[in-house]
Amino acid sequence: MKTKASDNPVHRKTDRKRRLLLTLLLTIGTLLIAGFLLVWNPSKTVMILFVISAAAAWVVHWFTVLHSPETTRIPVLMYHSVSPSFSLIPNRGLSVSPALFESHLNYLKKKGYRIVSLEEVVDHMEGRKLSPGKKVSITFDDGYQDNYSFAFPLLKRFGFQATVFMSTDFIRPESPPQEILAGQKHPTGPDAYLSWAEIREMEATGLIHVESHGQSHGYRFTGDAPVGFFNPIDAKYYWYTWKIHPDHKPYWHLMPREKGKGHPIFPEAPALEGKAFLPNQDLVTFLENAAKDLDPSEIVFDRTLKTAFGEYKQRNPALGRFETSDEYKNRVIVELRESRLILERGLDREIRFFAWPNDAAPSEGSVYAIENSGYAATTAGSHYNRP
Repeated sequence: MKTKASDNPVHRKTDRKRRLLLTLLLTIGTLLIAGFLLVWNPSKTVMILFVISAAAAWVVHWFTVLHSPETTRIPVLMYHSVSPSFSLIPNRGLSVSPALFESHLNYLKKKGYRIVSLEEVVDHMEGRKLSPGKKVSITFDDGYQDNYSFAFPLLKRFGFQATVFMSTDFIRPESPPQEILAGQKHPTGPDAYLSWAEIREMEATGLIHVESHGQSHGYRFTGDAPVGFFNPIDAKYYWYTWKIHPDHKPYWHLMPREKGKGHPIFPEAPALEGKAFLPNQDLVTFLENAAKDLDPSEIVFDRTLKTAFGEYKQRNPALGRFETSDEYKNRVIVELRESRLILERGLDREIRFFAWPNDAAPSEGSVYAIENSGYAATTAGSHYNRP
């Protein structure tokens, strides 16, 4: 994590290099001393004393340089879904079974780990509260409903606390719009994401804290060369359904996908990580019209749209534009601030932590999140959480 008092945490590669360098220097020093002793006085007594001293030095080195840092770091175990049959397209790899999650919690309990909040992680990193013993923090990203149905009961049974980073666009209304549910079937059903009632119920126990994961959890286009076209029967560009139905994101998996048929798909990356390419709306409309009567199951679907795209590009070489630096910065800060304010209004408490979706933080991410948006700390890559 990055905090106000720790803007440059030691990256694990840098820390590993530092420790290996100290080990190398100790080894070279030991060999030099051994060589000097052999030349000066090669007696058995001197060599025995040297071996004892070298062994003692290595023991001290092990505890102070190699071993001790492990006891002062706080690992954070990041989960997403805990479900026996997670079926949201296409993220099955984000889920663990309840039985496996229970075995993780059981292991932590048997090994004597104390589960700490992110508040305690920050206190630890800033040197305010350096309590002894093994500690670990547990978090969940995205806010899937199974966090309530499967993970929460297990956490309660073990008395463990956790943080759920929620993307606010996906918070489920108390009752889904009937026009969305009509005739729609999906293994996950309408309750794919957490509702306000479930969030408040978990928070009331004191075991769960919900913090910000932004609003959109979206993606942006990064270039003007299309990599495909939105096909209603293809799950590959699932996130584009969020873009097409921005007001119904908790039910995106139930939404009719015909509306977006033919939209150009350009190379994508996490939305908050950098500037977005903005295609011309008339390009989108042109391809949408070209796809209107096409059968998405036929191989001619992509071929026809590629030809149509080529015709448009001949007449209009400028297919769109990139955001300006100011537009990008404002977009990121607005999303960070709005998601924090939405959660604060819904939970009636301060929101202090932000987790970057897809762990994709821009170079100025900590400035945008902490200085511009009011968070106390934010995730930003893989770092050691130590003082």
